[in-house]
Amino acid sequence: MTTEYRKRPGLNYSLLAQFYRSQDHALLEPEPKSYFEYGHALELALQDVAQDTRLYHERFFNSDCPGSLPDKIVAWIKSGDDLTEKYTYNKNGDLNKKYSRIHGLLDECQKHPGKMPMCRDDQDLVGRMLNSVLKMEIEGVPFKEVLPDCMFQVPLYWEMQGIEKKALVDIIYQTADQTYLWDLKTAATVGHFRKMLRQRYWIQHCHYTEGARKFFKGVRSMSFIVASKSEDELFQAGEHEIDPTNKNELYDKYLSLVIRYNHWVEDGKPSKGWRDKEILIVYT
Repeated sequence: MTTEYRKRPGLNYSLLAQFYRSQDHALLEPEPKSYFEYGHALELALQDVAQDTRLYHERFFNSDCPGSLPDKIVAWIKSGDDLTEKYTYNKNGDLNKKYSRIHGLLDECQKHPGKMPMCRDDQDLVGRMLNSVLKMEIEGVPFKEVLPDCMFQVPLYWEMQGIEKKALVDIIYQTADQTYLWDLKTAATVGHFRKMLRQRYWIQHCHYTEGARKFFKGVRSMSFIVASKSEDELFQAGEHEIDPTNKNELYDKYLSLVIRYNHWVEDGKPSKGWRDKEILIVYT
């Protein structure tokens, strides 16, 4: 499903968010990062609980290595690189002990070809966040009770103002007259999520809500289920919704962004090479 979605044409939220940062950022290829894998792991583990599947184990294997997953391992696996060529040796031909942890991961990965390792610390982190999500209540209803009736990883393809768009919604739940949309996020802290909401997640909120309203009735604006990775925040998860009084203004801003992006594409995606003037507020 995910592979098919990626191959389909259409403007997605991630590219639009990069363009919002700057048109030059929209020209960059996304780099694989290990922190994205925590989100994928949580999504799949939650779907496994809801639908009695084994999607987590199809993508990940539980590694015996301590610590967290290095970015370079993620990049090598996603690129399909030959892992036997990634070992680091001393001049005498012995393995360099400085990279013993990387070497241990490489050994394990070759026993589980194509799968992503989930190190011991990360297994614990994902488990704690998952348990918190399963304890949540949505409008007074235990989230665990509605999960079996949810749809997961729902692809949407639509056209608006002549622009092809697409979105992959994490969770959709329907009642007799309403449709709920949730995006599942992991965040270093809740404060970091709020920062990302201002920088880019508001675009996802508008984009996904617009798409869902093309296909479902009674669509409520998309909310975020955010699981904290912070021990100080007890790894707790909670639902976050954008203030309804701000939604029309945000959607107008989103539509303007889409138009600017489309004009940029029509102009051949030129590089700008400098930043616009920024007004700074200084507190003394």
